[in-house]
Amino acid sequence: MESSIPIEIHAQKLSEWLTSRKHCKKDWHSHIQPIRQKINVAIQDMPENNEIVQLLSGAYINYFYCKRIIEILRDTEADTKNLFGSYGSQRMKDWLEIERLYLKDNVYLAEACDLLVQNIKYHIPAVKKQIAKLQSGQTDCDKKIEDYTKSIQTCKKDLETMRKQFSIVGDNNSFKRTLIGRLCELQKVYDDVMEHINNLKKANTYFSLFVANILGSDINLSMLQYILNNGNTTYYEYLYGEKPSKIEESVLTIEEDIKDTTADEEIDWGDLENPSEDIDYGISLEESGIEVENLQTDGSIARGNEALTLLDNFQTRNEFMNDILELESFLSMRLLELSNETNSALSVHSDGEINESKPEMASMLDTIKVVKQKLNDPVVQHLQQIKHSPRYLNKLESMFLQKVSNIEKMTNSQIAVTNKKKELAEEYNQLVPKLKLIQQKNKQLITEIEFDISKKYKNRPVYIIGTSIFGSS
Repeated sequence: MESSIPIEIHAQKLSEWLTSRKHCKKDWHSHIQPIRQKINVAIQDMPENNEIVQLLSGAYINYFYCKRIIEILRDTEADTKNLFGSYGSQRMKDWLEIERLYLKDNVYLAEACDLLVQNIKYHIPAVKKQIAKLQSGQTDCDKKIEDYTKSIQTCKKDLETMRKQFSIVGDNNSFKRTLIGRLCELQKVYDDVMEHINNLKKANTYFSLFVANILGSDINLSMLQYILNNGNTTYYEYLYGEKPSKIEESVLTIEEDIKDTTADEEIDWGDLENPSEDIDYGISLEESGIEVENLQTDGSIARGNEALTLLDNFQTRNEFMNDILELESFLSMRLLELSNETNSALSVHSDGEINESKPEMASMLDTIKVVKQKLNDPVVQHLQQIKHSPRYLNKLESMFLQKVSNIEKMTNSQIAVTNKKKELAEEYNQLVPKLKLIQQKNKQLITEIEFDISKKYKNRPVYIIGTSIFGSS
């Protein structure tokens, strides 16, 4: 009956349990070092055997490994056995001596229990923790790769939009040249706008008549009225009332790299035989800090802002847009009044020149919307800024190249994260089999310890419990 009662030993108290029952001594550690030294010497001279190679490959050689090695050597060293049953092989003698030292005072059992506790308490949890860390690292890499992918797609979309907007084709370095080449399109836009502005004569007349009729005063949209009468003239003609004899517009060019030519610059001493010639010292008045007033010999030459047309000049274009907005507000209000049939007291008599009706008002508003749309077009506004400010062109190019650079950086970062994920995956694939092997050998060790303790208690069943608390399974 007693032989069937199981013995349960908690893994954490296994060494203490063996010591308290006098199976092992407390100083068993002092006997381990000589045994380890003998094992290190013995494994240097082993027969060629696949199972022995597998037993010795990276594993801690304990007593149970030694027993298996001795069983293998009984076959490989059988020819050295004499009539008295002893072996003449030094290999066998070495391993039998190791077994004898292990069995003395049950040192092998104390070492096996200590190894078991180390595995279930430290080694296996450490490997599991490393595996979890690698899994988390791969998840983080996946998230970063996804974020980089979205950012790259967004940046590429913005870059493609910018390319289409400014008609950038081919090399990214052609950005400035392409935009400068498109400046000629502004004049075509202004000519197209003028065709629609000419259709606003009725609207302008209607506005003037209505204001004069209601307020009793003559209030005109001055800039719109001027453009309707004279067209899109230069700012010079608008200021002085006469056309310039010559128009000198500033030309925007691409800044090329300035080469260092100081070594080639020499002072031109002129013709020494003819002292009447001036000597060229290679220094301009601007470089010397002297400001010289540019005397305009011909006062009818339009330069700078005066050479720009009214729709190209910021100041006059803003005045024109203010007139357009005021006219649009007026016509919108009149259309609303006509829709509500409350205009009887506010009608304008123009001798049949203007049909004060909803379709007429709507047609005038449509023309104004077209003019606004063309002048407020983002590309047109960019080209106007570029024409009047080289710094703005540099800013646009910087934005464009920054997007190109961001795509390149994010792509490189994505590649780096992808490579890191591969490294983590490789390490993970190495650790998972290692963990399974440790767990397998640990279970085998538990079985062997339970079997040996059982023999000491008349083969009563022995169970080592509490291993799952430390994550050994």
